[in-house]
Parts: sequence; structure tokens; C-alpha cells
Amino acid sequence: MNDSEIKILAIDDHPDNLVSLEAIIRDQFPIAQFIKAESGITGLQLASLHDPDVILLDINMPVLDGFAVCREIKSDTLLSDIPVVFVTAYATDKKNRIKALESGAEAFISKPIDEVELTAQITAMLKIKQATISKRNEKTHLADMVKESTKKLLNELEERRLINEKLKKSEERFRTTLDNMMEGCQIIDSNWRYIYLNATAALHNRRPNNELLGHTYLESWPGIEKTEVYKHILNCLDNKVFKQIENEFHFPDGSSGWFEFSIQPVHEGFFILTIDITDRKQAEENLMLSEAKNRSLIDAIPDIIFVINRQGYFVDYHSHSVDLFLVP
Repeated sequence: MNDSEIKILAIDDHPDNLVSLEAIIRDQFPIAQFIKAESGITGLQLASLHDPDVILLDINMPVLDGFAVCREIKSDTLLSDIPVVFVTAYATDKKNRIKALESGAEAFISKPIDEVELTAQITAMLKIKQATISKRNEKTHLADMVKESTKKLLNELEERRLINEKLKKSEERFRTTLDNMMEGCQIIDSNWRYIYLNATAALHNRRPNNELLGHTYLESWPGIEKTEVYKHILNCLDNKVFKQIENEFHFPDGSSGWFEFSIQPVHEGFFILTIDITDRKQAEENLMLSEAKNRSLIDAIPDIIFVINRQGYFVDYHSHSVDLFLVP
């Protein structure tokens, strides 16, 4: 701390004592600011106004003695860090020393004042004040860091909350979409255990959701290990590829059905989309039977029948017509 920055407040109801103090201080700290007060009340006012680095305080004063003034200073959060040195003729009095310490004073100087002792005490008090300021600044800096970190953490938590809220809404929309799909939607974990089924998937499995959730896929489809679906699921999981396959299943209740499976690997498991194609397969089979029946009827006709396209090529013919076009 430069001498020009030093502020020393002396409080004494005897003007002569203040003159003596000022002379010594001017000699040792020539450019320091010396502030004087002739009463305890004035001293408190000047302390609040100037925030001095050291206060030299007389004990015996009217209205407010030095002990009362010191207690006021130490009870004020804005002034409590200012070191107080009692300047008194009773420095060796044990009772006064105890009372001074209880009031919060840092040191004593005996009257008559010794210049070397006063200089040493002021220098020591300035170091105490500087250390106190540094400590206060560290605490302020630490408090600011904690405040900033807390603010950052709260902002991160709020951002996370908003993200989670958006994610929750997105999941709800996704779940609602899956719940209302006409296709069967199933999510299976890495242990082949159901973690989600929509109503259509439960219908395809011939059992309600509560009988499937928590159970394995292998339990719900007896004999699946022997099917192509099982092989494709394994391949899908091993190679992380999309697969689509058709397969017929026979259920424990005696019913059977054809399903189209779309298998997609997801995080630690797989997603299966199932479409019941039993009606389509039945229609295809009926069509094939119808075509076979029609062919049998046509073949039973004794007439010669054949079909030629616009380019003049045979595209179909009656079985009895073959001999007509055989070359000997």
C-alpha cells in the first residue's frame, strides 16, 4: 500500500494529543491522509465517511468512551475490518486490557507515545488491513465464482428440464402414434423380452398386452427358433441391418396366420413391425386354385384353343392343340 493511499483516523477529546499524533505520523508517513476527531460521535461519523486503514482511539472520552466507540465500529459490517489501536495511559492495566479486547481492539499504545512504537503499530495494522482486504476479496471472488457456477448449473438444469420435457412430449406423441397404428408394433430388448406392444401387436399374438410384457419373444411364439424369422432377427442384431420377411405361424390356440415382419435394430434390442397378411395369402391361394380349376376345365374341352399376342407370339394354348403345331 502506498503512503498516499493510507488513511489514519485519530479520535481523542484532547486537541493537543491529536497535534502530537499528527506530527509523528507526518514524519513517518509524510503523504498519508490524517483525519482527526475530538469526540467519539464525530469519530464514528468520520470513520463511516472515509473508511480509514487504521483508527487510533483514546479510551477516556466524555459521552462515548473508547470502549463504546470500538464496540460500535466492530458491530458495523462496513467498519469492522478496520484495525483499532487504543492510545491510553492505562495500557498496562489488566482490567482495561481485558475490556479493550472484549470491545474488539487489535492493539495498545501507551502514553506518552513512543514514535518507534507508534510507527511499528501503524505498520502492523496496515498489514492486517491489507490482509483483511485480500481475504475479503478472495471471499468475494469465491462467492462470485460460486454464484456464477450456481447460475450456470441452474441454467443447465433448466435446459435439461426443457429438453426432458420436449423429449417426454415427443415420446408421448410417438407412443400415441404407435398405439393407434393398424400395424403391430413391438419393441424387444437385448434379452428378447417385450418392453412395448401396441394393441394390434397383442391381437397378432392372440394374447393381451399384460400377458406379454415382461415375457420373452420366444415364449410368445412357440417354435420360432425353427423359422426364418428367428434367423433374420439374429442376422439383424449381428449386422445392424433392416430385414423384411413373410412367415406363417401356428398358435397354441390352434389358429394360424401369415405375417409380414419388418425387423429394425434399435438401442440394445430391436423393433418389429408386423402386418397380418393372412387374407392376402388366402386370396392368392384362392386365385391359384381358381386358375388351376379354369385350366382343368379348358383342357377338358375337345376343341383346339390357343392365344396369340399382338406380336404374333403364342402366350397360351389348349393342351389338345399341341399336336396341331408339332413338326413331324
